[in-house]
Amino acid sequence: AQNGDDDFGGELSVEVEKKIKPGLSVEAGISFRSQDDSKDMERFMASIDLSYRLFQTRDKKFNIKSSIGFDYILKQNLKETSKKYHDFAYDESGALIGSKEDYYKGYNVEERFKRNRYRGNLAFCFNYKPSKRWNFSLKETFQYNHYASADSINRYKYRLNDDDEPYLKEADKKYIASKDRWILRNKFTVEYNIKGLPLNPFASVDFGVGLSKSTFKQKYTAGLDFNINKQNRLTTWYRFSHEDDDDEPNGHLVGLSYKFEF
Repeated sequence: AQNGDDDFGGELSVEVEKKIKPGLSVEAGISFRSQDDSKDMERFMASIDLSYRLFQTRDKKFNIKSSIGFDYILKQNLKETSKKYHDFAYDESGALIGSKEDYYKGYNVEERFKRNRYRGNLAFCFNYKPSKRWNFSLKETFQYNHYASADSINRYKYRLNDDDEPYLKEADKKYIASKDRWILRNKFTVEYNIKGLPLNPFASVDFGVGLSKSTFKQKYTAGLDFNINKQNRLTTWYRFSHEDDDDEPNGHLVGLSYKFEF
């Protein structure tokens, strides 16, 4: 995101699910996501998951499922511009002396780059359906992310002259090293089936906490499932996300997905 501002993007995805036997299924999908107000392609992802139902009550109102999956992601980090400041001065009460802009000294620019990312998932989903209309689920996911290293990128340092005009002070290279992240994700979803219509509105809250590094992710999603028939489904959704790591853009995302089950 430029200067830490919220971004707006879109996502298109296609998924296929095969039921191997009752309670056991495999799912594969691909997705494309845009960033920078949907002007640039941010990432491509291909995924595969195997899920198995561990437990189900006789009335089928409650069940527990487990799943294991793998994602390949080709991620493009767009050009980033970050403001730079002199050291701030504070008074005895801890308040900043003057305004933040009084300390402004220029900005840094880093070119865009691409990197491969590999992600493994182990999840347990607790699903409760008290009636034909309502469905509640809680999904706990242990997620391992490996970010491959990338080619060195150009980095430019612009500073202000005596007339407060920016000039290029320094240009160098920045090496993008590989990194690993362990994340624990908690997702709660509520879904409602509209009587007489093939429409299921839903909403979810998704929180992620870094286990190997201090990271906190938040995702709030609202959407609508349109069941074309028993095998075909369209889903449209809106999401607001925020996190303090650098692997996902903050801001607003709208999506459209198609799923085929057989």
